[in-house]
Amino acid sequence: MRAPLKPLAIVATYAVAVGAVVLALLLAIGDDPWLPLLAALAVVHLGFGLIVPRWWTVLLPLGVSVASVVADVGGFSITALLVGVPCALLLLAGIALRIGWDDGGRMPGPSSAAKWDGRAAYAEDHPEQEWDEADGAASWG
Repeated sequence: MRAPLKPLAIVATYAVAVGAVVLALLLAIGDDPWLPLLAALAVVHLGFGLIVPRWWTVLLPLGVSVASVVADVGGFSITALLVGVPCALLLLAGIALRIGWDDGGRMPGPSSAAKWDGRAAYAEDHPEQEWDEADGAASWG
């Protein structure tokens, strides 16, 4: 895929994922679907962040919530912000998890932390003391 079209594909994928979950839950649960809807959106945003590790995607739920406030969707504009901000934070958490799993965005391969052996550092910080038979345990201080 060409580079200019990639952000549009990410936005379209986000819209389809969130829209499909919202539509499925609204159709499946007729009475008061809001709590299951919020739980499903939490999972969708965390998963989307894991799948698409792009920092700018955090703006997508914020943009949707601001647009719904401006359009006064449902007559509860402050609730839209209270949903958009946590969704953005969950998206951010998914992105951070993915980047952490990918070794912080560095090239694949063992890092210096994976090769470090803490036993040598512990031995330097805690030199072995000599046991004095005459003093017994008091010689260890």
